[in-house]
Amino acid sequence: MDLRKVLLTRVTLGLLCLCQGIVVLGILLSGKGRSSETEIQGQQHQGVRQPLVYDSKHSAWSSDGQRQGAVHGRTVHGCRGRTHLWQAEDIFCLKKFDFLQDYKNPCFHQRMRNGFNNVLCVPYFHLLGVDKCGTTDLFARILAHPEIEAHDGLTGKEMFYWSTFRYGYGIRAWNMNTKETVERYIFRMKKGKELIKMASTNGFHDHIMGDGTPLDFWDFRGWTIIPQNEGLEEPEVLTPHLMSHLYRDPKFIILLRNPTERLYSDYIFMGDGLTPDTFHKHTLEALDLIETCFRNRTVRWCLFDRRMNLALPTRIHVGCYAVFLKEWLAVFPRRSFLILRTEDYKRNIKEHLHKVFRFLNVTKLSDDQITEIAGRERKHVTKRKQAAGPMRRDTRVLLDRFYSRFNKQLAEILQERKYLWSDEI
Repeated sequence: MDLRKVLLTRVTLGLLCLCQGIVVLGILLSGKGRSSETEIQGQQHQGVRQPLVYDSKHSAWSSDGQRQGAVHGRTVHGCRGRTHLWQAEDIFCLKKFDFLQDYKNPCFHQRMRNGFNNVLCVPYFHLLGVDKCGTTDLFARILAHPEIEAHDGLTGKEMFYWSTFRYGYGIRAWNMNTKETVERYIFRMKKGKELIKMASTNGFHDHIMGDGTPLDFWDFRGWTIIPQNEGLEEPEVLTPHLMSHLYRDPKFIILLRNPTERLYSDYIFMGDGLTPDTFHKHTLEALDLIETCFRNRTVRWCLFDRRMNLALPTRIHVGCYAVFLKEWLAVFPRRSFLILRTEDYKRNIKEHLHKVFRFLNVTKLSDDQITEIAGRERKHVTKRKQAAGPMRRDTRVLLDRFYSRFNKQLAEILQERKYLWSDEI
């Protein structure tokens, strides 16, 4: 009996100690949280952080803290604000930036709470895509130009904001804990902004930077959580509309490869399989899924739907270039785009670098400089594809047949037969 009392007493004391420990830990953590919050607020008051201020509903506030109304202007879409927590930030609620005239790159002043102005910048150009079309190699050579700066993204190239991070998505199925805001996107380009700010010729800042995320051209799967698309069967607002609200006359470079070859390289690179036989098997499955969807839904719905994207065993939809390009051309004029073929780029890198630099309106480099940049080692070659061996002929026939309708549409849009890729077959 005495033993039971002793045990009961010890258990009670143990539980009391545990509870006290939990309380103390909670106090410490809350104190740490308050300390961090105070630190962040202090930084904001000192003018150190973030370009924009939002209220809890993401209604528009100007850079000086003054409330703005619904945003109109070039776009017909106005500010709706986030009506649900699962929605992405409403970019149409942002006040349009007043870009600085002494900067070639689109930069603007952020009025800080200490009274000083901070310079912030958005990209001058986007290398929109497409995955496994040589964008990493091209962007590395673009960065070799002395007037083009790298930012803080992956290899100074990819930011993943417009296609994934702003929706809280990853490249495949996994989700992130938070949805990235425009202010965070701009803040992550701090390195490029500082280099642009330091480069000045007679008071004019002539350096630029770009975003080379190759998913931005085609990855529209976050459309359902854009506030303006709420309740719609198909999207009215996509990435091009959002960019048009923020940017000033942006430039877009698109590198396109034979979609059949692109898919095989992408399949090996993404680790979906390592042999021509597994690729053939997954191609059959993907064709069945997407053709079934086409029979029951519109092509736009099938290519933009997140669930379909995740269900496909290969990223076969990415090669339907014409469908995605139509969305971009519906918002931006044709002069905003430089569209190149991977096959042509690989055959004559030097000539294509001249085209790119002319398009970006940067200083013309000497022939020796261009030759040196063109002669550098190729970036991001899929070595596993070389080990896997060539695609099966019957797989190629199936894919060529599937993509032919989209290649025909692309050739008609661009008025160039080379986008049929008939010379590559």
